Amino acid sequence: MVANKSQLRVEPLYLDKAEAAAFLSVSVSTIEKLLREDATFPRPRALSANRNGYLVAELRGWGETRPIAERLPPANAGRTANGTHRATSPTALGVRSVW
Repeated sequence: MVANKSQLRVEPLYLDKAEAAAFLSVSVSTIEKLLREDATFPRPRALSANRNGYLVAELRGWGETRPIAERLPPANAGRTANGTHRATSPTALGVRSVW
């Protein structure tokens, strides 16, 4: 039986910087800081002459090595000034990939 194309799920191999940030639940500026300051953070790979990408397996591996937080996030984490929830999911951020 052939699967319907609309039901096909493909996990991406590489993510761009914005997608990598969403994948790790951090900002793009945090990715840039990690690249400068953390020798263990995965480096982007050259996919073509003008395109770099982060290998999903390396991002996942790095994320899984993060220590357990010693303190909880503040009660207002993820909320805007008016109290509504800030959309920070990869889908809300425009990440189209399914992982």
